[in-house]
Amino acid sequence: MPSLHIHVQSEIFPDKNHGGRTFYNEAIMSAMKIPQVALVCGSCTAGGAYIPTMAEEAVMVHQIGTIFLGGPPLVKAATGEEVSPEDLGGARLHAEVSGCVDHFAWKEKEAFDQTRNIISTLNFQLPEEEEDTAKRKAGEEPLHSSEELLGLAPRSYSHTLDVRMVTHPKTLTHNTVGYADSAVSVLTGSISPSRILFAGQIVSRLTDGSRFQEFKARYGTTVVTGFAKIHGHLVGIVASNGALTYEAALKGSHFVQLCDQRDIPLLFLQNTAPAAPLTLSAAQAEMNSNRLKAQGSMMSAVACASVPKITVVIGGCHGADSYAMCGRAFDPNFLFLWPNARVSLTAPGHAGSLLPADDEQEEEKLNQNLEEESLAFFSSGRMWDDGVILPQETRTVLGVCLDIIKQQRYQLSTDKRQSVLIRM
Repeated sequence: MPSLHIHVQSEIFPDKNHGGRTFYNEAIMSAMKIPQVALVCGSCTAGGAYIPTMAEEAVMVHQIGTIFLGGPPLVKAATGEEVSPEDLGGARLHAEVSGCVDHFAWKEKEAFDQTRNIISTLNFQLPEEEEDTAKRKAGEEPLHSSEELLGLAPRSYSHTLDVRMVTHPKTLTHNTVGYADSAVSVLTGSISPSRILFAGQIVSRLTDGSRFQEFKARYGTTVVTGFAKIHGHLVGIVASNGALTYEAALKGSHFVQLCDQRDIPLLFLQNTAPAAPLTLSAAQAEMNSNRLKAQGSMMSAVACASVPKITVVIGGCHGADSYAMCGRAFDPNFLFLWPNARVSLTAPGHAGSLLPADDEQEEEKLNQNLEEESLAFFSSGRMWDDGVILPQETRTVLGVCLDIIKQQRYQLSTDKRQSVLIRM
């Protein structure tokens, strides 16, 4: 095949309508808000590898789909190494390591279902498909009671709380869309399981029918992203699930831009890491540098996103992680705190990361200040946010906010004739 390309190269790359023009067109169409969705159920080699990786969302089938610039024969010819197509560019590699694809499918049928789910989030609405207001108001209640959120609010911030949602294999054949609270993973540590906050439990008590279509479920798992409906409104959810790592920030940046392109409001559920990671080695310094670059990209995506943004601080709101998660400085349309929330540069008890070593007296004083000034009521009492809300009322409050956003959009999109001023 390479020799054939050499012989006909003049026919492949003669002008703008050949060669890489396909990739150019794909980028231009995406910028024009023409959705690009890829389903990889075969081999994408050389130039063909760019097609799915440039798409806005890509689904890949396990042991069938492959993506690589040069396949196993080329690797062997160049290096003498023998490698399988799956290890070189299979679905598991690209879903978990490289992040080139967004959805992993075990079988082709599952991949087709995932593709339909993607199409359902493109936010196109035909005139005859407009929802009846009364029907939407009634909505589809979550499978789990919102009252249970009261018992899920975290009380300890000494550890990053695990909010990872894991789908139960008996409920679904894949983890892209389904019931958010089918199963949960439990963090092993000093915090008792009853105090641990789970994204699955949170989402399942906020969304219509407890359904949640997760985006990049296997990549950057310290941030959970996905689509859901709340009181009939389609929203993109970004939920903290630990420290904002390099992979998680890239994933968050991708998802925020995706929602901005599709004109889907964003909901941030914020519970950031208590303190920034320390730099104790050259390798850690390089890792932190890459992490900061990716966080900067996510901050830019959040700041420049033109869609409405709602932030709910369900746990801690600390340091640089809170900026990328649309904290107070990033001007969300609505910002609410649970009564247990903490807002500060670093969590109380972690002041040592801000001070020189062996300054115990100053550290104790700063920790005391953090304890008092990071309280949710300290923040709301100074009107720095839109108020403290009870966890069990979160779904109702979000529904009202989304109604306000929809009404505002309607008013801005409606051309009004200038009215005549009548003086009495």
